[in-house]
Amino acid sequence: MTALDLREIPNPGIAGQTRDLFELFARDFLLASGYEILEEPARGPDGGKDLIIREWLKGVVSREERKWLVSVKHFAHSGRSVSVRDEPNIVERVEQIGAQGFLGFYSSVPSVALAERFRGLSSRFCTEVYGPARIIYELSENEAFRHVFAQYLPRAYKAREAERIPLRFTLFTENGLDSNAEEVEVDLSSMFLADETGSLRIPDSDIEDIVCGCVLASALRSGNFAVLGRFASFRPLVWKQLSALVADAGLEGGSLASEIETATDPIYLRLLIALGGLVRSEEVATAICKRLLVDGRFEHRVIRDINATVMPFYDVVRDALPQQTEKACPVLEAYIATARAKGKWTEKRLLESALRKVRQEPQNPPTPPDGWRRR
Repeated sequence: MTALDLREIPNPGIAGQTRDLFELFARDFLLASGYEILEEPARGPDGGKDLIIREWLKGVVSREERKWLVSVKHFAHSGRSVSVRDEPNIVERVEQIGAQGFLGFYSSVPSVALAERFRGLSSRFCTEVYGPARIIYELSENEAFRHVFAQYLPRAYKAREAERIPLRFTLFTENGLDSNAEEVEVDLSSMFLADETGSLRIPDSDIEDIVCGCVLASALRSGNFAVLGRFASFRPLVWKQLSALVADAGLEGGSLASEIETATDPIYLRLLIALGGLVRSEEVATAICKRLLVDGRFEHRVIRDINATVMPFYDVVRDALPQQTEKACPVLEAYIATARAKGKWTEKRLLESALRKVRQEPQNPPTPPDGWRRR
């Protein structure tokens, strides 16, 4: 489980809009605890008080008011304890406002001497300390503090929520819902881990690849190709998962064709054309043929110029075009004629080979080799 760190709340010693954030955190925390805020935190000389709060002690037939002086100290960044010197004149400060108790709200532990001081004062008025262990426990375990947790420790909250999100699903058969199936809940806490920044990571590389393939497929189905542009290549399992999802549900051919026609990055273009082998449509076939005749030699040469281990452009096209259906045959025939007229003999032979294969039996989806480029 992700550990909570109160240092996520900025150091009050640093000037700026966040310098009073721990005092505001203390206010909202105490509100969630059931206290009533009588005096808010404010900058400037405060006479040794950060907050004044009130609670009501309810008896059988009456209730009694108890006013507390609250002193807030955020020393978690330095790691030092709250000392007696940090809390001078406690008695005078409590009596000055007519309080019946002193409450220390600290992000680090009180020193031994200060703890002894509090015990010595307990005969005169109530003393209470909300230290880091108590604060973190309430944030972690008490639902009443959830909004405070989310507002002031957003990175830890995000990571903790990911750990507690259950995966619920019901079982289906080929004929529909299994009448005996019950909703199943799976704990994902072991699947997702958070780093010190609160970012979520999947420690199992195989599961990471499967999730990556699913996320990519979902984005592409909705016409969002931007995420694909962030990849230079895929690990084999990512491509396998993406291929299965795309081949099963398909992509909108017009969107993919438009991306192929306008792509400027040579590696991104190769990925798009490889996907074109899975999306069998005349629009996609046309876009691939167009890029082959217009930019084929340039795209084939540019990878040699940057000295990268990348699948040759002609090989990507050679794998993708034969995956098209017979509806693409007129497109291939037209571009074969164009290639002949322009004297593009390499491209003409490639298109003729693809046409022969399309007229035969459908091929398996293309698989990018391992040597494209590392992600």
